[in-house]
Amino acid sequence: MKENGRVEQIIKNIEAKKYRNAVKKILQDFYFIFENTKFLLKLESYLERFPEKFITSYPILKLLKARVYSVKYQNEKFEKELVGLNPEELPLELRDFYYYIVATYYFSKKNFNLALKLIQMGLEFSEDNRPRKLNKLIRYKLKNLEAVSYAIKDRYNEAIKAFEESLNIGNELEIWKVSSSGYEGILSNLATAYFLKGDFRKSIEIFESLLRDIKDKDTEYKLLRKLALCYLNIGNIDKAKALIKNALKNLESENNNIEYYYIFIYMTMVEIYIIENNLKKAGEYLEKMKDINKKYNFLDVKNHVSLLETRFNIITNNVDMAINIIENMGEITRTSILAEVNLYKAIINFAKSNNKDAEFHFNKALSVVPPDSYTENIILGFYFLFIYKTNPKKIKYLFRNAFKDKNHEYISFFIKTESKFYPFKINPEEVFSIFNNLIKKNKS
Repeated sequence: MKENGRVEQIIKNIEAKKYRNAVKKILQDFYFIFENTKFLLKLESYLERFPEKFITSYPILKLLKARVYSVKYQNEKFEKELVGLNPEELPLELRDFYYYIVATYYFSKKNFNLALKLIQMGLEFSEDNRPRKLNKLIRYKLKNLEAVSYAIKDRYNEAIKAFEESLNIGNELEIWKVSSSGYEGILSNLATAYFLKGDFRKSIEIFESLLRDIKDKDTEYKLLRKLALCYLNIGNIDKAKALIKNALKNLESENNNIEYYYIFIYMTMVEIYIIENNLKKAGEYLEKMKDINKKYNFLDVKNHVSLLETRFNIITNNVDMAINIIENMGEITRTSILAEVNLYKAIINFAKSNNKDAEFHFNKALSVVPPDSYTENIILGFYFLFIYKTNPKKIKYLFRNAFKDKNHEYISFFIKTESKFYPFKINPEEVFSIFNNLIKKNKS
């Protein structure tokens, strides 16, 4: 029976008041209904027609209603359905679904610690009971959610491991037959985790593989933008520019005109033009980015916009404006953002010739930044420039102790790119040569 026909059969039974038959068919196709938002919403009004005694007798109905409210972000209704829905009283085949929807609820409310705890409870349940198809499908989704939780908490190695475990389960189940966009989304998240870790070449490998055979064309612009960032960070600026132009063209198409994502496109264009030293163009796209950002309230995005604006104002010797932006940032929930805030405080203090406070904030940034990450590499690159300007005799000691086993390829490019800007104003070729000589000496 075709997918739509299966849902129509449930609706016909409800309309005929054959409630037991309807419940039986819901049980038969529970995962299919649970996973497909379109059919969930189609069933919503019909679920309300069940008599209260059926709602009480069949917890599957409360669970399905809770799922509807969770995908619609109707938190009060979701919480109401959960009242009296004890996971221990649910049939075994439904318990893992319960852990998943409750975890996603707390995840959406940014209570990541509780979400992660519930995810782990669900995974333990999945592992402790007899394997079955439904269980593995939810375990696949829980693993992905666990990975996203780790990534948001800047625990990239754990995120990568969980994403890879989720993909392994997905491959075993041939999950792309059920949800190609979901499977591609996990691959994209895995590539993003490698990016945040600073492994740009691995990230490029995954993004390019996705783009060669992408099923969900509506998200192509996101992959193109992220791939542009990867190439930018290995120094291939022309490739990055070509990709971001394609991303913008794709986003402007009829199907993909999603306004908030222009924030990320313009953010990437600002970074490209800064590296090209075309500060006029960078400033133009910075203003476009800020104008759209005013319409939305994504906390981490606002903070990233503020950090990029701070960087631009430091480079253009507008230090007082940079100070004002940093002091008026919103709540900081991620250690990577806290590390960047301290980084820019360090650079601002250096620009104001307050080297003691600059050193303090560099050390603070390095103490809180996620280890072996893209952000750590940025901080180390700036710290190298700072020491080179203020205490060059310390350079060899710094390299031996702070740069061992780091991403020398990226840091080398970063140092060459950033050294020419205010407040460092160092000859790029000179500092680039010194850094690369240190790499060679420490390898031999």
